[in-house]
Amino acid sequence: MITNFVAIDFETSYGHIPCSIGIIEFIDGVPVKEYYSLIKPIDLKFNPINSRINGIYLEDVVNEREFSQIWDEIKYFFHD
Repeated sequence: MITNFVAIDFETSYGHIPCSIGIIEFIDGVPVKEYYSLIKPIDLKFNPINSRINGIYLEDVVNEREFSQIWDEIKYFFHD
């Protein structure tokens, strides 16, 4: 059984455009590191259905960083 892994969840503003990311690293099946951030979408459009599902609206992310700006904080989750 795999016990060391990283779980990643994106919420989207519309289509495949992320507006938040959550990451949890598990070692021996135990969560050891967590990360969450809102993301300013590259195109500031929101599908109302997505917002109703994830609870994230344009006004929540307009002053947040874009994905490329948070990459340095999360890239270590994707090594090994």
